[in-house]
Amino acid sequence: MPLPELIEIVPLSPEQLQSFATNKAEIMVPGSKSITNRAIVLAALGKGKVVLKGALWSEDTEAMVDCMQRLGIQLEVAVDPVLEANRIITIQGCNGKLPKGGTSDAPLELFVANAGTAARFLSAMVCLGNGVYRLSGVPRMHERPQKELIRALRSLGYRIETPNDKLPAVFYGEGAKPGAVTVSVEDSSQFASALLLSSRAGSWNVSTPPDANPDELPYVEMTRELLKAFPHEGGEFQIEADASSASYFHAVNAMFPKIAPVRVLACQPPRTEGGTGWQIDAEFPRLAPRNHKMRSTAQRLMSFLTGLAQRVCSAGQAPRVISRKTDLGDSIMTAITIATLAESPFKFVKLGVLRKQECERVQALRDELTKCKVDVKEVEDTLEVAPCESAIGDASIHTYHDHRMAMCFATLGLAAPGIKIEDPSCVRKTVPSFFQILSAPPPRGLGVEIWALRPIQSAVICSISTSRKSYAQSRRVVDAAALLATQEEEEMSAEQATIRELEGRIEALHAKLGASAPREEVTSLTAQVRSLEKQQEELRSAYAAAMQRAEDAERRLEDATRKLEDFRRAESEKVPAAPAPAVTPVKVAGC
Repeated sequence: MPLPELIEIVPLSPEQLQSFATNKAEIMVPGSKSITNRAIVLAALGKGKVVLKGALWSEDTEAMVDCMQRLGIQLEVAVDPVLEANRIITIQGCNGKLPKGGTSDAPLELFVANAGTAARFLSAMVCLGNGVYRLSGVPRMHERPQKELIRALRSLGYRIETPNDKLPAVFYGEGAKPGAVTVSVEDSSQFASALLLSSRAGSWNVSTPPDANPDELPYVEMTRELLKAFPHEGGEFQIEADASSASYFHAVNAMFPKIAPVRVLACQPPRTEGGTGWQIDAEFPRLAPRNHKMRSTAQRLMSFLTGLAQRVCSAGQAPRVISRKTDLGDSIMTAITIATLAESPFKFVKLGVLRKQECERVQALRDELTKCKVDVKEVEDTLEVAPCESAIGDASIHTYHDHRMAMCFATLGLAAPGIKIEDPSCVRKTVPSFFQILSAPPPRGLGVEIWALRPIQSAVICSISTSRKSYAQSRRVVDAAALLATQEEEEMSAEQATIRELEGRIEALHAKLGASAPREEVTSLTAQVRSLEKQQEELRSAYAAAMQRAEDAERRLEDATRKLEDFRRAESEKVPAAPAPAVTPVKVAGC
């Protein structure tokens, strides 16, 4: 059963979170899209038979496999016994000589959908063929940059026809043409990776501009390292789990740091901790913004109850800076989405490449976070996110058919109520099983409730939006009031103990000195007792008021809950725990 057009993510409840304190969710992340599509190209151009294990099976990798089959590459796709979202792909290399090609009158058609890796990698690869090839994709792919790659290929002597240096384009394959080429990666690092992947077969010496900093080209470095490690003559190759996809589950730990609900399995650690270092997003757990607001003090709780939550950071505090070029790759979108839950402001810089991907991601993030009542500012290629001053969420998220927009905001929905995701099926591009993982019962999933919403009249939408907001606010008020009452009770106990201690000291003085006890000392101690008794009386009054607020909030919560459940019964139905994947997999036991 496919996912509906609109779903709502129900936040993790206190009971669910508490259960994770002792029994973590153990999440297996599918294979890396970036490594899978690179490995498919290397295996196809190699000399022997290569078995790719743990290869991601998603919209992007399916597009690559389909194009390889159209090119005449022999390959077999089998179910991965370890993870449903992966495949075992066996590829017989063509030794750099593509078996099929078209003619000028009838080019061989290759459809890359919206897969940037397929579009760029195949552009270079088909130049090694013997025939004519036409690459095309979805409308958004025809808007994405290709100019610098086409320029570089033309400089090597290949003929490419395109009216605007973008797809659709016609490539004339002429086999290997030895030569040196320098390619700019300003618009996309995939340009350099595309040339590097075909460089062995094409006898190309590929370089980036002298001023290009390797630390700013993590995906190019991934390609270089992969070329060194890959079994070009044949053998087996294990695809790493996708660090970008793992960021959503690491983000759950960042949003609930005192519980850390998820243990992410089989992911490579950062290079500094012994990992391969191929995926820059392995750094996400270290750099992720953390929700320090969970450590609320009585003052913050009282501030919340009055609707005037204070900023945790002091005015003018310098924001933490995270760069898309040197710190994180695609997972920077996850960091941006959850940053408002942190105690200090964040500044995300050098985001220009995000504007040229599946959608204009900088603008999309700004617009959708603003809908969620997040304080976010766009300044050139920078997004600045401030800590939230009040409740966030309660928004319908337009995903722009961008898989990462859907997964980032669904992740935020685990902490912020009322997050609805439009077009959730777009996750097929990289993690088809994403919502299946969220909804699966622990330990294989998080047991998240996901609701399918039907189109309803705007008046009803307004009514239920108010009901949900009332529910969320009431739930928070109840929790905050209860915690505040407990803290005030503890403070009263401490004051009472102090009073008893001082009274004991006065009695001891009288017993020791009788009428000759120093009047000044007795007077001072007595004043302290009276002051503490007054403070205790004030605390008793505050405690009684807090308990009354908690009782009132509990009643409002019960009313909001009743209204919310009545609406859901009338207008909603549960989303199945296992949305239909693009290819029917074999069910893995316990998943």
